[in-house]
Amino acid sequence: MKVLHLISGGDKGGAKTHMFALLDELCKICDVTVICLMRGVFYEEILERDVNVILLEQKSRFDLSVVKKIAEMVNRDGYDVINAHGARANFIAQRLIKKVRVPVCTTIHSDYLLDFDSAYKKLIYQTLNTSALKKIRYKIAVSDAFRDMLISRGFMPNDVLTVYNGMDFGVKVDPLPREEFAKKYGVPYDEDTVYIGIAARFDFVKGVDVFIRAAAEILKSRENVRFVIAGEGDEKESLQALAAGLGVADRVHFVGFVSPIYDFLNFIDINALTSRSESFPYSILEGARMSKPTVAAAVGGIPHLIIDSETGMLFAADDYAGCAEKMIALIDSEKMRAVVGTALYKKASSEFSNRALAEAYKRNYADFIRKYNRKKRYDVVLSGYYGFGNFGDDVILSTILQTVRALRPECEVLIFSKNPKRTMEQTKVDAVNRYDPRAIKRAFRDSLGYVNGGGTLFTDVTSTHSLVYYVQLVKMARRAGLSTMVLANGVGPFIKKKNEKRALDALSGVNVITLRDRGAYEYLCEKIPEADPKLSTDVIFMLSEKDVFKGAAPASLPGVKLPEKYVVVSLRDHRLASDAFVSAVSQACDRICRERGLGAVFLPMQYEKDYDISVSAAAGVGAQTAVIPESVDSVNDKLRVIAGAQLTLAMRLHTVIFSTINAVPTVGLSYDVKVENFMRENDLGSCLDIEAVTPDALYAAMAGALDEAGGGKKRTALSDEMKARSQVNREALTGFIDSLK
Repeated sequence: MKVLHLISGGDKGGAKTHMFALLDELCKICDVTVICLMRGVFYEEILERDVNVILLEQKSRFDLSVVKKIAEMVNRDGYDVINAHGARANFIAQRLIKKVRVPVCTTIHSDYLLDFDSAYKKLIYQTLNTSALKKIRYKIAVSDAFRDMLISRGFMPNDVLTVYNGMDFGVKVDPLPREEFAKKYGVPYDEDTVYIGIAARFDFVKGVDVFIRAAAEILKSRENVRFVIAGEGDEKESLQALAAGLGVADRVHFVGFVSPIYDFLNFIDINALTSRSESFPYSILEGARMSKPTVAAAVGGIPHLIIDSETGMLFAADDYAGCAEKMIALIDSEKMRAVVGTALYKKASSEFSNRALAEAYKRNYADFIRKYNRKKRYDVVLSGYYGFGNFGDDVILSTILQTVRALRPECEVLIFSKNPKRTMEQTKVDAVNRYDPRAIKRAFRDSLGYVNGGGTLFTDVTSTHSLVYYVQLVKMARRAGLSTMVLANGVGPFIKKKNEKRALDALSGVNVITLRDRGAYEYLCEKIPEADPKLSTDVIFMLSEKDVFKGAAPASLPGVKLPEKYVVVSLRDHRLASDAFVSAVSQACDRICRERGLGAVFLPMQYEKDYDISVSAAAGVGAQTAVIPESVDSVNDKLRVIAGAQLTLAMRLHTVIFSTINAVPTVGLSYDVKVENFMRENDLGSCLDIEAVTPDALYAAMAGALDEAGGGKKRTALSDEMKARSQVNREALTGFIDSLK
């Protein structure tokens, strides 16, 4: 593989170190050339390494004469990929995209909105770099946190891949002895003193002020400690003034820029990183090489290496008091310093070597090349009730994506969503607005297949508008020449004959259909037997075993305390859910909880429709209650809440399904035939019509479910049967993806 790297040539700090670590190994497995755009620290130092380097010196940042030279070289010499690094290189790289016949990518070494300090540089250089990043399709983030940052800002996830910084742990380090370092840099030295150090650029994002404030907190109660700051920058005077103002200037020592950095790291006892934002800083690996116990802010990719109290200490960004507390734990225990320092070295040297970094880059390049050479950008467009904040449908989506990744990791998926940004953040998969006709048209033009994924989407009980939407998508996909699939859907009932005809007309032309319930299966077999539908079960039964949290209730959740044992209640606002219904739920729950020593946990599955009715019902329960707040948005946490329940009272179908997966006894509350049908078809017990429910009837149903003899074995057998039947969905999806051309 022939790779061209494009970089300014003046880079220093993390980007320079990252590149040198990468190139030392990448040159062994790829044909590599580096183009520098100016003379500077990076250019001067790379000349000393065994790397093919070309200087194409710009007269200024805006000198575009180099674009033509680079394009001619790439096309003439057969390069496979171009990798830009930094704002200056990105400015040139965006202009190469249409002039070369290879993918152009960029490495994101930092938060590009924090790279420039002055107002002028932000206005000009930051604006230009942001524009360039929007045009460069392929990106490599140097931590998962930076990948998440890009996704949160609207960059398409499919084309953002991750690497983590690496280091050559085999190179011998020969630092200055501690006494010589102290003498050279004017730091008072005492063997009984604990030295805590930070090496960082002096600007706001690096949080050196947090380090100084933590030092002041520590010195209120500890005397055997000094703080050493290595670095330089415009904020030096203000940081020195801060130390003086806090009365700790005599214990906080500014030693300037230190090279080699290992002289500094050898001197200190505890390493610190107090940044407000980071990718995956090299300073953390440099400290790890020296087995230095490290206290770090839990930002960027740092938690990927630092596991709190195991391979180091973590604190929340900006929390200088929390930082001080973690430092004190290490100050007070030499044994703990040795244990976490050794653990850090072992983890870093095994998982973050230069070789691992180079191989990760090569894999990413191969992925970009594959994507670039595809005839269509996506294999599958995936549509459903996504982006509405409905927990059940969110799990449907994540289950489909999980299954696709397991079956065909290279499959490219695009999602239609009401909230594309939120969906991309949750799934790390490309998404567009489901109501944007231009985005839909582009999606069908750029794709091979269309999958209508999960749920009862072909019915007019919800609304005619919803039915027409999904019918039209199927028809548009077919007109665009896409293969089509309906995956684990329900069909019907229909209120209007006209709507039934619409649905059947659309479904009659679908290539592959699997249905999640027997009623829908028998209906389609009768109405359009040529469609050859297959009986399966709900998508969610394809969840992998590790995601089925049997009995594993979360110990704690943000903003809510769960009872030790509890009933889960899942309600939704509906025109049939009267005040009398809500009162009946409250009374029955209160009685069963008091008699059985249980609490009641109200779980809104879709906050927009479920939260208010949940709060109202909870208010009428005298036993311990909790309403899961919107801040608990983790799919895993919500699944664990259901898995840990003694009983579920479920108005939502997917609460019934999640309970079935985990063999939790359930009482259904039917506002829609799909709830009643699922429970009756699978012999799951009582399902009460919400228009007719009474406190006594509901209490009796809940008590019966809790007391059912042999119920646990029956529910476990049913769960196993459903998971086996889900193999129909898995095989159908595999065959469908494999058929796309």
